This record gives sequence, structure tokens and C-alpha cells, in this order.
Amino acid sequence: MYCPTLDSQRYCTKCSEWFHIDCMELAQPETRRLAFKPAPQQLVDVPIMRGWNGARKGKPWETVGTGRKLATLNAWLAKDVLPEDWRQQLDEGFVEAMTKKAWALYTCPMCSAEI
Repeated sequence: MYCPTLDSQRYCTKCSEWFHIDCMELAQPETRRLAFKPAPQQLVDVPIMRGWNGARKGKPWETVGTGRKLATLNAWLAKDVLPEDWRQQLDEGFVEAMTKKAWALYTCPMCSAEI
């Protein structure tokens, strides 16, 4: 059972399932592959995740997951229309937290996708 304060999970869009990171194999460690992209393109590469492993008080997007915010961004980019206040619409704290580091990727245990 998922507990946002103690667990961290990744979502596989191919399987439509959540998986605990401790139940998956590391596919790609944290790298700086995002460092030279504009922030919106960095966010496109962020995996859908939720939970914060009890490390601190979690942010709202860590509890419910990053999926809706990332889906909103992807919809804007698909239409080639990025609102002027996109950072505020997604939440400045979210954008900062997601783009200040590169995220490790894990192998989905069902379909082997990198999530």
C-alpha cells in the first residue's frame, strides 16, 4: 500500500501502473542530461512520480504525483503554445524542484520501459 511519507513511486504510462522504486532495477542513474535544455524541455524528461521517502515534509505534487502538471505542460507543448505565466500555472516550486536535478530512471517490472 502506498504511503506518501514513506514511499517513492514511479508511474509507467505504458502499463498504467505505479511501482515502488525499491521494487525496480535502476536503469539510468542521475545524470546532468537536462542541464543545457530550457526548463520546459527539462520537465518533459521528468518521470511521473509521487512520494518523498520520509526525507522531509512533502510538497503537494509529491503526495498526489507529478502526472497532472506534466500532462498540462505536454498539452501546451503539443499545441506549441506555452502561456507566459506557465511557471506560475504549474507552481514555481514544482518547476524549480523538477529542473534543479536530473532524475534517475528505473526499469518498469512489467514492460521494461524506463520510468
